[in-house]
Amino acid sequence: MNSVVPAPVSLVPRTGSFDLTSATVSGVGAAYASSVLGVAETADGSITLVLGEAPAPGGYTLDVTDTAIRIEAADEAGLFAGVQTLRQLVNNGRVDGVTISDYPRFE
Repeated sequence: MNSVVPAPVSLVPRTGSFDLTSATVSGVGAAYASSVLGVAETADGSITLVLGEAPAPGGYTLDVTDTAIRIEAADEAGLFAGVQTLRQLVNNGRVDGVTISDYPRFE
């Protein structure tokens, strides 16, 4: 698995990996994520960006399984941070299974 900088508050590896080659993205900020990740934007993507629960303002949770990627945050700043973390995890079109929780800790 690629390293993430800065290191997140919590990173728990999971089995399997997600293949980005046929992935699509949907949700809040999907157009941005689509351009950054090089995947198509659709109404029901295998990568979903959701406003909801978060560990703290500007924070996010990122779950990667064999079939889906979900980034959930309380605000758009958290979604942006989650997409940046996802970018760092991509390795040859694949993302290893992982659950990450993070929020701003530095000023």
